[in-house]
Amino acid sequence: MQIPKSTIVNAFEKYQEIIFKIDVDLNFWTSFMNASISTYQQRTDMPDELYVASYAVYDWDISAAVGYLKMSPRTRALNKADLNQERSDFFTWIRNMAVLKAYNALEVFLINAVWITYFPEEKDPTSSKRASDNIQNKIKEQLIFSGLQTDNKNNRHLIEFLKLVIPDYSEFLVAPINIDLTTNWGDFFEMFSVLRNIIAHQGSLINIDVLNEIKSKAKDIFQRHFDVFKDEFNEFYLKPKEIEFSNFISSVNTFTLNTVKFASGQVDFNFLGMQ
Repeated sequence: MQIPKSTIVNAFEKYQEIIFKIDVDLNFWTSFMNASISTYQQRTDMPDELYVASYAVYDWDISAAVGYLKMSPRTRALNKADLNQERSDFFTWIRNMAVLKAYNALEVFLINAVWITYFPEEKDPTSSKRASDNIQNKIKEQLIFSGLQTDNKNNRHLIEFLKLVIPDYSEFLVAPINIDLTTNWGDFFEMFSVLRNIIAHQGSLINIDVLNEIKSKAKDIFQRHFDVFKDEFNEFYLKPKEIEFSNFISSVNTFTLNTVKFASGQVDFNFLGMQ
């Protein structure tokens, strides 16, 4: 069946827009804030303490239908001397959110490619939750018919479906990401999926078991792009490396576009308007 190129290209453009906002904007604001902080710290007309906030919440009295403002003794202060550390901490959680956003963009783009190529008679999966669930069920039906697992954790069912309908895709999944790495593309996606779950469901908190699971499959690529830091409560959190983050997004793009290429039955990126 001929792929409606205008539809797949439209899905690609939406994916691109998200990635541009993640990668380009992050690079710009990181650089801009570095320069701005340096200039700001040299000023002598500003106090060291720039901002102070307290924690206040209304304690709701049901019987009186009114809330009474209560204050915590703890405050949050931002000081001029600490701006570089504050900037680093701020961009840590921004980059974690960017990992989540990039994963969701990949997921939507891939589901669109599967819909366009294999289930074009169905409704656009982005039009409603019911339409999205319907495509997912169609995929699972194909796997069940072929006697395969329908595990949808970390989108494994999507990968199994593509391996089923496109035998060459398996060769891509076992290929190393780079000549200096042992992690292959299949394990890269598994790692990416686990990171997405950590950020979305655990607030970037990473326990030792999950960390060991990641390192057992993708240690070299994980350590190249991510750190783990301990906070004031002795809990471990995921921390994307600032300098390496663009390279991580580049790997996401490579996985995404090649997976969509295979899903769409194409041999190169020409169908996406890329020369």
